[in-house]
Amino acid sequence: PYYIQNPQPALYQLRSPKSSNTSVCLLTDFGFYNGSIKNETVTGSEATVLEMMTMESKSYGAVTWGSKSNFTCTDAFRKDMFDFNQFSGSKCNSSHAEQGFETDRDLNLMNLSLIVLRIIFLKTVGFNLLMTLRLWSN
Repeated sequence: PYYIQNPQPALYQLRSPKSSNTSVCLLTDFGFYNGSIKNETVTGSEATVLEMMTMESKSYGAVTWGSKSNFTCTDAFRKDMFDFNQFSGSKCNSSHAEQGFETDRDLNLMNLSLIVLRIIFLKTVGFNLLMTLRLWSN
C-alpha cells in the first residue's frame, strides 16, 4: 500500500484562466477542524476526514471558493486555526497539471471491461424479457 508518511498541511489556490474573479482554495492534511471558514462571503464545504489507520491519526481537508477579485486563501480560513507561514501558497495552473498528466493503462482497461460487462448484462436482460413476452403471447 502506498501512503504518505507524516503529511504536512498544504494550501493550494486555483484561479480560473477565463475569469479572474473565481478562485478555489484547497487546504489539506491538517490535524483538527472546528469550523475554520471565517468569512461569510466565502462559500465552503464541510471538512472531509480521511482516517489513516496505519498512522492512527486523522487528516482533514477543506475547500473554499469565492467570487471576489481580491479573494485569497489565507483570508478564507481563520488565522488562529492555522499557521499560514508554513504554507507555500502555491497557485495551481491547469496548464501545468495537463503537462504532467498521464492515463493509467490498467485503469482504462478495467473501465473498458466494466463497460463491456454492463452492455452484455443489459443485452441478456433484454433478450430474456423479449423471450418471456414472446412465450406469454403464444
